[in-house]
Amino acid sequence: MRYFLRYNNRAETFSRKKYLEKIFNLWFIEKEIIGNFIVFESFPLTTESDICIIYGHNFEVEELLKNHRKSIPEKNIFIISCRTKNPKDFSIPNKIVYIAPQEDKKGVRLRNGAEYEFDFDISDVELNLFNAPIQPTFEKLTSVFERL
Repeated sequence: MRYFLRYNNRAETFSRKKYLEKIFNLWFIEKEIIGNFIVFESFPLTTESDICIIYGHNFEVEELLKNHRKSIPEKNIFIISCRTKNPKDFSIPNKIVYIAPQEDKKGVRLRNGAEYEFDFDISDVELNLFNAPIQPTFEKLTSVFERL
């Protein structure tokens, strides 16, 4: 599994890795930078190797999917971002794309993470992942994301 965090959120690296370890029961290591994203890989990478999660603003995600598509071999892509005006901007041939649920005309809501004992502002979908029952990773993700 890989997790793409927008580079401008790099101060959250440590906290996000701890969050990912807790919800997926996997260690994550910082591997590389692709476009404007820091890429974390689960250890071992072979675990859930067909899942990619991307966290960023819609225009950043669009750019990543447009300019670095070949850098994302995973079949299942889960996006935490506000939906674009054209959902096809997030679609990729031969991939299954899921997106965080959106508030009507407001996009993805971020909450003050400190109120939930997190060191970063957290979206509702991330809170739902944290509180989801113990289940296989793919089922956990598809239970809180919407398929495009």
